[in-house]
Amino acid sequence: MSKSNKTNKQDLQMQNLQYDREMVKKYLNKVCDGVLTIYDANKLQFQFVEQLQVQKLILVKCKCINFTKVPCNITKFEASNCSIESITGIQQMTGLQQLNLSSNLISDISELKFMVKLQKLFLSSNKLTHLHPLSSLYSLQQLDARKNDIFDINGLMNLSITNLNLQCNKICELSALSTLQSLEVLNLSQNLIVSVLPLKFCRIRSLDVSKNLITDITDLNQCIYFKDYIRSNQKVPTLFQIAFSNRVQSINSSSTQINQIKRAYHKIRSIKTNLKKHIRERVEFGAETHINYLKRINVLITEEVTQ
Repeated sequence: MSKSNKTNKQDLQMQNLQYDREMVKKYLNKVCDGVLTIYDANKLQFQFVEQLQVQKLILVKCKCINFTKVPCNITKFEASNCSIESITGIQQMTGLQQLNLSSNLISDISELKFMVKLQKLFLSSNKLTHLHPLSSLYSLQQLDARKNDIFDINGLMNLSITNLNLQCNKICELSALSTLQSLEVLNLSQNLIVSVLPLKFCRIRSLDVSKNLITDITDLNQCIYFKDYIRSNQKVPTLFQIAFSNRVQSINSSSTQINQIKRAYHKIRSIKTNLKKHIRERVEFGAETHINYLKRINVLITEEVTQ
């Protein structure tokens, strides 16, 4: 190595050392419970983060992020609104358990297939069309991929996800979701779904399929809780025909044109409908239809029910 090159290298090391000292001084008092948030920074060098004993790093509106420089000991990482187009190098962050890359310009998430410890992943408001790289993330429990251009969700098959948000995409085929036996909370609103036949999950407790193209929901036999499951302003003829199990606790049919509820329910705690606006027929509970029956089984009626 020539003398000039050696001198340049030493100068660069001194500059980096000085940079680290300044950054440690700047952010030392901003670390709270192992969490550091940095706003509006460009071309960050992340070596100083290791000295601050940070476990969760949050970057907001930071530009030119070099993922290869982020310390490997970080377990939670957020970089939202950072104009990220590529996540090359992020695979070296193998210890990540929670990752938030919402509100960026990401279209390729291939590098995520190596992050097998991920439990929570937030990818909303990007440019994704499929989720294939997630097929190896067997520790993943929560995924938020709303507001993308996703039409293929086969990458989610057989995962252990309990909370899934795919709102506002281009999904029409749901067969991949039939393998998600641990799923409890599912949001599929604002897609292109016609049939909910694959959604027979025995553990699901919250389901939103509003603002789709669905006209028949009779196949939902095992779901415990439904929220806005019919697209707003959709014309459903006369019956709210869901063969609920006895574990149903809450029904919300607001913003729909369902005009009759019919089923012998025994454990419903809450009924929320647009009764005053749309329902003129009676609410039927088996052979008895009067309000006293509802009160006797301790059902909370939140709106006036008229026969």
